[in-house]
Amino acid sequence: MLPVSCALADALVVTRAMLASTIIEVFIEQDSIRVEFEIGAEDLAGFKNIMPDEIYERMGYEPEAFADRSRRFFNEDLVIRTEDGEPLPGAVAGIKIRKRIQRDQVTGEPLPARDSEEELVVYVELTYWIKDRPPVLIFSPPRSESGHAIVNIGFQVYH
Repeated sequence: MLPVSCALADALVVTRAMLASTIIEVFIEQDSIRVEFEIGAEDLAGFKNIMPDEIYERMGYEPEAFADRSRRFFNEDLVIRTEDGEPLPGAVAGIKIRKRIQRDQVTGEPLPARDSEEELVVYVELTYWIKDRPPVLIFSPPRSESGHAIVNIGFQVYH
């Protein structure tokens, strides 16, 4: 008779979010939702309303006040709604250009930087405020006039 043994394993969560041009990490906290993301070059137009004035104008758009564009961004572009359909109010916490963080192909965990892979991205931090922790959140990405998503987003949520 063979001895009875037990085997235990940890769950391995596989994510492919890091393969997208834009990578968004969402952190749901008690009174807010913190969103950090890296926007790849091919998705810049989809996030034009959140771009700093210099980049926005270099993309060929007529000058427009950042306050007006960012208000439109939170109401029309990257919208987070509760189940009642109302967009959550949001604000920009920071924007900068930096090197893309290289991530493990299986887990998505950050890897040590390698000089050979220096893709520049626009890194953005946003805050959306919530009154109570709603049971449902609805995320809507930037869309075209016809309603199709116009960006390639890898999405990771932590709560």
